Amino acid sequence: MLLRDLVEWSQDLHGPQLAALDAALAAASLPTLSLVRSKENAELAAILKRGTIADEVECRLVTARLADTASNLSQVDRALADQLLAGFVG
Repeated sequence: MLLRDLVEWSQDLHGPQLAALDAALAAASLPTLSLVRSKENAELAAILKRGTIADEVECRLVTARLADTASNLSQVDRALADQLLAGFVG
């Protein structure tokens, strides 16, 4: 949960700032933010492909991605994510 919070908090980090943070994390033998973001992107893709949100953790991921104005979600994926959120009963 903490990792998701950090990813959400740092959603606006890009370019040199992201590279510097990734380098610091890697130097400390920790997973980089870029790696964690990549895993979350894969998880979101799996949720959209499956067509259902399984739990509160997935719901939070979808909600955060929809709230991210810099998100690279297509309009089709954004509409599907909205639909899945509307149908989620947690």
